[in-house]
Amino acid sequence: MFKFISELKGKSILITGGSGFFGKVLCYYLIEIKKKYQIDFEIIALARTPYKIDGVKFLSHDVTQPLILDEKIHYIIHAANPATENLDAQEMLSIMINGTQSMLRFADKNGCEKFLLVSSGAVYGEQPANCENISEEDHFGYPLYDSGSAYTSGKRISEIMALEWSHHSKANLSIARCFAFSGEHLPLDRHFAIGNFIKDVVDKRKIELKSDGSAIRSYMDEEDLAHWLVTILIQSETRGIYNVGSDQSLSILDLANRVAKLSGCENVTSLQSQGATRRNKYVPSIEKAKHDFQLGLSVSLDQSIQKMLEKAKEIK
Repeated sequence: MFKFISELKGKSILITGGSGFFGKVLCYYLIEIKKKYQIDFEIIALARTPYKIDGVKFLSHDVTQPLILDEKIHYIIHAANPATENLDAQEMLSIMINGTQSMLRFADKNGCEKFLLVSSGAVYGEQPANCENISEEDHFGYPLYDSGSAYTSGKRISEIMALEWSHHSKANLSIARCFAFSGEHLPLDRHFAIGNFIKDVVDKRKIELKSDGSAIRSYMDEEDLAHWLVTILIQSETRGIYNVGSDQSLSILDLANRVAKLSGCENVTSLQSQGATRRNKYVPSIEKAKHDFQLGLSVSLDQSIQKMLEKAKEIK
């Protein structure tokens, strides 16, 4: 049995962003924990548009608004995330900042014991080419007045708010800086490259990259993601900050070729490189989580891609 499992007994866990990728993954993982170890605890999820999952109490709620809930909440995982492709910079910042503030205030009023803020590796800024893996101590620059930096700014401000709040709150705060992920619940029609590639092969199209594919990424499967987040929530000391992701890097072109090979459709095209280019990189160091909690990667990228292919074919 995982070390933290017994601590869930009799608790109530509130998850924001319940109908999003993080929310769904966490809900299904916690349900599986309940069944596997026969431990009773309550799972409550907030979402603007509730998503039905047996064993989860969904509440319709806009996370930017004050939450009024009579029942005791022991643990909060604030995983609500704006749909970045549909919002302008001002809207995105408003949702992220007001949502975090609202949940921190609720945590204080409710007497919450533990609060996990799901942040992003974007807070580090642009990873330099000579940096193999980003550690929790790193800090790089980003364009301050570029509208594309609104997401980064929103996550940074949310972290600052939460850390300041933790100094006067009785709750234990932890922060998870999340990178890139794969898994059955990842949307295939959004801005996630791996999801787009899966959709291409399932729809019997060739995989077409809109770049030369030189950008470097790494992918953690959703099963590991959920396990890491709950472990950090339960076991981290207050103000503990951890990267969550895979440290096994590959190029986007290599990823596309891997999806094609595993699907039996080896038809990938990419734009030709226009001479020397800067390779965008986004890969974490996960040594801190490995050391503090003995966490690791239990699902390989190939296994994750296979699961995504099978699920996509089922629902097509």
